[in-house]
Amino acid sequence: MKRKRSGGVARINLPPADDEAVSKRQTVKVGSVAIRIYATPTRRGRKSYSAWTLCHYFGGARIRQKFSDLARAKTQAEAVATRLANGETEALSMRAADAQAWGRIIELLRPWKKSPELAIAEYIAILESLGGACTPADAVAFWRARHPVGLSGRNIPELVEAFVAAKKSDGLSVRHLKDLQGRLGAFAKKFTGPASALAPPEVDNWLRTGQWGLRSRNNYRCALLTFVRWCKARHHLPVDWELSSARAKLPPTDPKLFEPGELARLLEACPDRLLPFLAISAFAGLRHAELNGPKGRLNWSAIDWEAKTIYVGANLAKTSAHRIVPMTPNLEAWLKPFAKIDGPICTIANTSKAINHLAKAVGIIWRRNALRKSFISYRLAITQNIAQVAEEAGNSPAKILSNYRRPIQRSQAERWFAISPAPLQNVHQLKLL
Repeated sequence: MKRKRSGGVARINLPPADDEAVSKRQTVKVGSVAIRIYATPTRRGRKSYSAWTLCHYFGGARIRQKFSDLARAKTQAEAVATRLANGETEALSMRAADAQAWGRIIELLRPWKKSPELAIAEYIAILESLGGACTPADAVAFWRARHPVGLSGRNIPELVEAFVAAKKSDGLSVRHLKDLQGRLGAFAKKFTGPASALAPPEVDNWLRTGQWGLRSRNNYRCALLTFVRWCKARHHLPVDWELSSARAKLPPTDPKLFEPGELARLLEACPDRLLPFLAISAFAGLRHAELNGPKGRLNWSAIDWEAKTIYVGANLAKTSAHRIVPMTPNLEAWLKPFAKIDGPICTIANTSKAINHLAKAVGIIWRRNALRKSFISYRLAITQNIAQVAEEAGNSPAKILSNYRRPIQRSQAERWFAISPAPLQNVHQLKLL
């Protein structure tokens, strides 16, 4: 910086504020319209600052807009020139601050190749669709949570089919597979789109409005929870996807049990081939499928006559958890005449048909699962220990209380476990279909 004296007064030649300030005038041209930008440096105190003034004419008047940055001045000049070239002359007489904001808007939209008009129209449409419920940023955050990067995008019917196939290869029982296919099949008919678009409230509404009772709703919900866990583990659903519906609260149930007299009539008339099955069901509480089901048949080798117990292996148990069930003295008496070293305890192919035929023959209405419910209720009246009975039955204490237990007098329970076999020659044999 050099000082020159003229008439005793010092003059200061300001240096260029930046490299581009060497050129005192810039021109931005769009079509036949040219907008000029002039370097107009300013000084405050002893410091100098670069400045640029954009000039154009509107309505016969000269419009001047000042910028501290050449890039912003060029952006605004380009916008003004484009409007003038297209014959758009409205709103060109802006204040400097407005002009800078407009230039910034154009800069931000350039990578997206959208005009300001289109961007503003889209933004207003978003605000209208939200209706003030949340901000656009909140809506975007919600959408990204439902559509995270890496989801497969596969449709629900396709995923249900893959899920059932995976469960089949895992060795799930035929009955359980059929149940899953039925419940998830109905779900896949209702929701056919991609899993990533599935909203918990929609599923909750489907569960609540379905043509089924509360217990069935819980069964559908249980199947869906298993399916959802499988989907999340394989990146078909977000990891935070959760069913919004709670388990339906069921009204108290009164399990239908057999009276000791009814069981005595069944055992008295029961054929030899079916008698071990009936006795173990009544006095040890094993499930029908554990005795003679799709996983296999309980074997005579599972009975420890010395320890007086029955071993139910994980391969037979519904819960895939092995357990040991004690034999009561009367059960041992019923089984001893038929005991073998090995081989299935029951060889009848269709035990359901056989036992229904037996009940009809002796004039008793057969109640499904009533033998197991009777055992649990009578056994609980004897032991007064719900944890012990739950372990013997292969259920949780909560399930025992909600589905199986009915208060029984101890004297009646003692009558149940006192039923012992009559001489075999007096046992009436029925022909089983």
